[in-house]
Amino acid sequence: MSFSGSSTDIKESVYIVDEENGLASSRVSTIIGKNSELSDEEKEHLRQYYRKCDLRITLFFCVGYMLDFMVRTSISGAKIVGMIDALKLKPSDFNVALSLFFIGHMLFQIPSNIILKSTRPTLWIMTLLFAMGVCCMSTAAVKGEISLYACRIVLGIVEAGYPAGSLYFLYSWFPRVEVGKRIGYFYSFAAVSNVIEGPLNAGLSKIVDSKIAPWQWVFLILGALPCLWAIVGLFIVSDYPQEAGFLTLEEKRAISKVFKQQGNKSDKKEFNWKQARLAFCDWRIWICCVIGLAAHMVFHAGALFGPVLLKSLGFSSEMSDGLNAIPNVFGFIALASSGFVVNRIGSTGLTQAIYEAVATIGFIVAVVAPHKGSQIAGLFIFIIATAPGMALAAAWVSSNQAGTTKPVIASGLISAGASFGGFITSFIYRDQDAPRYILGHSVCIGLCVLVVILSLLLTWLLSRENRHRDETFFDLSKLSEQEVADLCDRHPSFRYRI
Repeated sequence: MSFSGSSTDIKESVYIVDEENGLASSRVSTIIGKNSELSDEEKEHLRQYYRKCDLRITLFFCVGYMLDFMVRTSISGAKIVGMIDALKLKPSDFNVALSLFFIGHMLFQIPSNIILKSTRPTLWIMTLLFAMGVCCMSTAAVKGEISLYACRIVLGIVEAGYPAGSLYFLYSWFPRVEVGKRIGYFYSFAAVSNVIEGPLNAGLSKIVDSKIAPWQWVFLILGALPCLWAIVGLFIVSDYPQEAGFLTLEEKRAISKVFKQQGNKSDKKEFNWKQARLAFCDWRIWICCVIGLAAHMVFHAGALFGPVLLKSLGFSSEMSDGLNAIPNVFGFIALASSGFVVNRIGSTGLTQAIYEAVATIGFIVAVVAPHKGSQIAGLFIFIIATAPGMALAAAWVSSNQAGTTKPVIASGLISAGASFGGFITSFIYRDQDAPRYILGHSVCIGLCVLVVILSLLLTWLLSRENRHRDETFFDLSKLSEQEVADLCDRHPSFRYRI
């Protein structure tokens, strides 16, 4: 029998007898996320496990992503403080440098995750984190557009594996019902990076040094931070829960029981090519990839070009960097609270659609508003409203996966889609379009509308699939244990998060 689906909530199918009608039917036992088979003592151990892992695993990867994003956008800060004039670059050279990063970033997402799955994950992640810092610092030594292009390509390649690899770590350490909020925290630190980087660049612009220019200090300081953080990570991060010295035996047993109920083994290291093929053929993942691509494009409009857009309205470089921090503070709040909003609304897809609808209003105001003040208001609105988009898309696709390998490929695909979105954004905000940037804003309006439509469509399709599985009996008795495991989210007892 064939099954359709694509998510992560595997439970045991059990027979329940309807005593009034004397009929046997197949129903789903609500095990995952409710810990119904855990004793009170085990639940307490599980709470201690989450607390310890949040302080080590979640916090480490969140800070790492903040540094990753600061390195990625360092070129925008360097542009504001004099890099263009110092290197005698044309406006098109800057856009090409931005785009070359995303080419390497897009192409090496999945290969990097395959390497991560086939080797020691911690060692691979720390290597990537250290290498991206070295590449960023090397950019301070460039003499022209060719060397700048080379540094950006290499930076994109080494940085490609960190976001998707981090999602894999979170998926390996937290069960499905818990991983979504951690992914939200993870992506929220991109907004934190913009809050920190703006004032930092403004301060660096005042440095007077005949040997090292302010734009070079941007690359040197922002590059040194991930190198130091990678060294810290070697001492505080373990590959899998069962190998963690900071966990007690009781805590390891409690999380192992939850993962077993979920159908995952957090310490299973083999790469399963059958599950990989399922991921590549899963149309639900591809819809999420398009949502992630579009959401990341509109987010990058503010992340990459926020200071540039403000400067085009007549502000100084220092004032532009300072003002850019304001909407990013509220963007961080919007992103960090998006998990709460999802729980209140009861649907990730509907939440995604609401945020992007608000962002659409912001872009429209930025285009049509007659006064500078209202244009700034529009810019602030879309920077804030687009902040949660990629996090919601990534959390949605990750929480709707099962198996040991399929989540790895899914996280790589959506990260690659996001990178492609960043690549396109690099070319739609052109200097000749200042100060209204009608081309860039118009493209973003269309993308926001696309996200709204696809989010609502996928929500309806997943709800329909859940209802179909509720109403249909599936016989798995002829399948082996491995065949049942390889069903992943196509398991008939799996229910998608809408």
